[in-house]
Amino acid sequence: MLRECGNQAVEERLQNIEAHLRLQTGGPVPRDIYQRIKKLEDKILELEGISPEYFQSVNFSGKRRKIQPPQNYSLAELDEKISALRQALLRKSREAGSIATHHLP
Repeated sequence: MLRECGNQAVEERLQNIEAHLRLQTGGPVPRDIYQRIKKLEDKILELEGISPEYFQSVNFSGKRRKIQPPQNYSLAELDEKISALRQALLRKSREAGSIATHHLP
């Protein structure tokens, strides 16, 4: 079943995204371009909910992003996250300090 949005370049991009996200193509697929884009956005949001750290590394400069729902963490989980961040910052500051001392005249 050939799906056409009216613009060959846009159609190709939509098909590539649909294939990449492994959206089902065997069933009825909305022909309307806005419905197809909405379906893609919904799938991306679903994947982002499963693995938000993957999407945080992607640069969306100038793009408007939907606000994620608040996440509930226990105090122990928050302590672990804070501790991990502290360790990472300490490691980076030590690395920056050692680089700076090696470049002194």
